[in-house]
Amino acid sequence: MFTKNNFREGFVNGTIGVVKNYTGDGNPLVEKQNKRMIEVLPAEWSLSDGLRTLAYISQLPLRLAWAITVHKSQGMTIDSAVVDLRDAFAYGQGYVALSRVRALGGLFLLGYNARSLEVDQNIIAVDGSFREQSHINDRRFADMSEGERAERIGAFLARLDVASHVAPRKKIPSDSRTTKSQRRSTYEETLSLWRQGRGINDIAHVRGITKGTVIGHLEELCMRGKVELYELRRAAPERILNSLSEIALAFRELGTERLLPVYTRFNGKYSYDEIRLVRIICSENDIDFVRNRKDQVRRK
Repeated sequence: MFTKNNFREGFVNGTIGVVKNYTGDGNPLVEKQNKRMIEVLPAEWSLSDGLRTLAYISQLPLRLAWAITVHKSQGMTIDSAVVDLRDAFAYGQGYVALSRVRALGGLFLLGYNARSLEVDQNIIAVDGSFREQSHINDRRFADMSEGERAERIGAFLARLDVASHVAPRKKIPSDSRTTKSQRRSTYEETLSLWRQGRGINDIAHVRGITKGTVIGHLEELCMRGKVELYELRRAAPERILNSLSEIALAFRELGTERLLPVYTRFNGKYSYDEIRLVRIICSENDIDFVRNRKDQVRRK
């Protein structure tokens, strides 16, 4: 069973298949129930505190499975299913499970309990309220003159500012399969430009993303061992290198790794991006580098 969503490759969390073979690179070839074969590549998971990545793993998004839960079946459309609802415990579970199957001929129900087919009374009440309000609005709209109706429609569309928010739909290729070179993650795109010798500002411009996003990518790439700290130091602006000791000291005195307290302490003197870059460069084991840099600045 697949454990991650990848619509481009044609699988979602809960898709079932059979491992038929392996590629020369050691990647499994999985045959889905519709007979389509997929080469499965490692996927990435990361744990973040909202500011920085705390942990990261890369593994195949597969696990042994003979069935899926009702929860995992949400959003799927399947030809046949054997369903057991005898232990259903939440409103709507029965509907979700039974509505996955295209036709009754493909549905095999082993059992069910009362809860599996019940509807939450709060939902019924809210739905009734919506319907009643809709009928009231229908009557009000019908009683309006053509001129008033046109005026209201025009005012509504003006508020939506349709012209500036509606973009042409992109054409989706009929064949969603991609080559390995097209599957590069956003981190790998940044890493590729970094290895070309491009700086943070240049990468942000080329990729059309913010400097903060680029710095976040570099932080994670450092954690994965793909970018060395000395590379970041070498690419850091002179203003940041001259401020290492001051900003690093603020982190230590405040006893935090969060950006906001340090930003507040300097009252906007340094941007969030600058503070974050210093946090990456000045790890706990880099105090000597900060001291040496401070001595160099004094000698200048």
